[in-house]
Amino acid sequence: MIGAASVARARADGYTLLFSTNTIQSAIKSLFKQVPYDPLTDFAPIARTVNLPSLVVVSNKHPVKTIQDFIAYAKANPRKLQSCATEAFRPRTARLANAPVFIVLLGDARRLQSIGEIRGQEATPKALPAPTALGGAPIAPGAIISREEVPAGWYTIARLRRGEALRIIDSSGLSSISMIGWRDEDTSERINCADTVKVQWSAALSKGRAILSDMGRVLFSLIEDTSGAHDILVGGSTPASTLAAYGATTRNTQENFVAGAAKIGLGVRDIPPCVTFFSPVSLDPNGRFIWSQSRKRPGDFVDLRAEMNAILVLSNCAHPLDPARPSAARPVMLVRHRVAPAADDDPCWTGSPEVVRAFEFTERLYA
Repeated sequence: MIGAASVARARADGYTLLFSTNTIQSAIKSLFKQVPYDPLTDFAPIARTVNLPSLVVVSNKHPVKTIQDFIAYAKANPRKLQSCATEAFRPRTARLANAPVFIVLLGDARRLQSIGEIRGQEATPKALPAPTALGGAPIAPGAIISREEVPAGWYTIARLRRGEALRIIDSSGLSSISMIGWRDEDTSERINCADTVKVQWSAALSKGRAILSDMGRVLFSLIEDTSGAHDILVGGSTPASTLAAYGATTRNTQENFVAGAAKIGLGVRDIPPCVTFFSPVSLDPNGRFIWSQSRKRPGDFVDLRAEMNAILVLSNCAHPLDPARPSAARPVMLVRHRVAPAADDDPCWTGSPEVVRAFEFTERLYA
């Protein structure tokens, strides 16, 4: 909707085009009370580029068997109808139609909330590699390109070439380091936490996982990881969070990211949500975020293999949920090093059909 509104306001010079789905044009007024454009009068259609069939699926135990039955049931039971759109069933239905599936659940709405998750999890790896042992995966001295220590509260900018890796070491077991990144050749492509979660059906980052860009490509692979306690949901500290935690505004990740981005010619609008390593965030039974300090250990490290040429900003500030008062953050060590190319059975590359496609898309960029 934001992009469509921007095009609606643009000069009618023939150079600004909107490539959209039917949601933006036909369904938008049914989804939002206020739409900042008129889909009927603010655009001039040029061409239809894609025909995408859809399937509507209901339980075979329900008496609804046709679209007419479905419409009649919906009118008679307006508060019992639940639906969702998903690609979770695509492997089972691809032989019938190359189409997304609209699952309509008639009955218990709680079952709807879990059905997409269950089907999606069937496509995720049944077992990820075991965590790297503390002190394991030594880096050969000749493979080291550079080392840098990031003091507590500060940030650094790092560049990685495709095929290199960055080892992030929490020597004290007390620090968390937040990271954002962009593709070096085109910084409009950046890290995307939402797609990283969606494609892998999990918000848990650990060895064998990948971190995606907003173009559906793989930016990094987690090839070594002793921790498995990383946060991709909460985000980094801000002036407000440090004021609330410590009674005064201190150095924080938000301002570190702004400063780091400015040094490479980027602004606030270019800063995406971050990944924060060594941040043991989980959920309690009520769905609230909690901090599990027992999962942090001195010497924990993670190795990120760059699948694209990348620019990073890394901020060594305490996580907003870290209960230590004052902040217990200590210096973090970064080691840039060369790694062997991915093998055919690399778990990062083979975790799920969606990840395989993301890697194939990435490879085409450098073909």
